[in-house]
Amino acid sequence: MNNVIYRIFQSYKNRKGYFCLIDPDKFEPEISAENAVTFSENGADAILVGSSIMLNDNFDDTIRLIKENVKIPVIIFPGKFNFVSKYADAILLLSMVSSRNPDLLISEQVRSAPLIKKYNLESI
Repeated sequence: MNNVIYRIFQSYKNRKGYFCLIDPDKFEPEISAENAVTFSENGADAILVGSSIMLNDNFDDTIRLIKENVKIPVIIFPGKFNFVSKYADAILLLSMVSSRNPDLLISEQVRSAPLIKKYNLESI
């Protein structure tokens, strides 16, 4: 395991953490990577990548390009089980308590477990 969270917290040194969000549905992978570089150059501690819906089929390409261009951790937070990337450093598992869809409470996280294990992603 990379122990992403430990590395991030070690970098705080009495300051707040600065995470930036990239929604792969909003930008092409190349633009997302350029945005990630800008965020990193301006002091971001990590890049969060995820979307509620994931209409585009560019999630893995987006993560790969971001990882190729920045040295800070890339943390994904997929809404659905199949948006797990082997290129990410960690995965933030969220429960959508306010959702009308009961699958978002736990079912999607359970469905993603085999991919998380296969890719050896740190779970947060």
